[in-house]
Amino acid sequence: MAVLRAHEIGRRDLHKAADRAAAYAEEQRQRAEQAEAEVTRLDAELGAVRTQHTAARMALKGAEREAEALRAQLTAARAATGDSPAISAWSKVFDRAQCAEAAVARVREALDFCGRIMATSSRDWGDQSVDALLWAVIVGWVCEELHVHDWECGADLSLLAMAERHGWDDALVERLRLMRDAVRAVLDVPADGEQSGDRDV
Repeated sequence: MAVLRAHEIGRRDLHKAADRAAAYAEEQRQRAEQAEAEVTRLDAELGAVRTQHTAARMALKGAEREAEALRAQLTAARAATGDSPAISAWSKVFDRAQCAEAAVARVREALDFCGRIMATSSRDWGDQSVDALLWAVIVGWVCEELHVHDWECGADLSLLAMAERHGWDDALVERLRLMRDAVRAVLDVPADGEQSGDRDV
């Protein structure tokens, strides 16, 4: 009788062990599926960024071709006018403008790169004052396409909420608006909140 009881207990223990093993295997399978889904999502986002980067490079090459055509016209004008002082002065201005445009293009690419990394990261950019300042300038504390937040959208509400949270004064808030305007101008993007009908921040 004792042997039968021990045998029955052993069978129950084996069933429990098998159930635990099956549950663990199912948990690992679900984790693997979640990891695979995350990799697929990241691959899709990376593909989208690469597509946008390719389009930007093509646009920049087009601008470079236009600049080269203008340089050819300038060379022809110099030959026709004997390189007059007026043409020479205009040439220097044109060359400086080309250098400035190239520098702005590099700054634009850097700002766009940083903004996309910030907007797609899981970091809470409003938690620390320094992070919130960077977000205010590079991305803007409003409801934007790549950013999802937990507070109500509209007008200055997000920026003013950050100012109140971190103790920013009115002068600093105004400086942040001016710097954000400058970043938007370089990136050539609409005013923050414009798509939703909000006024500029």
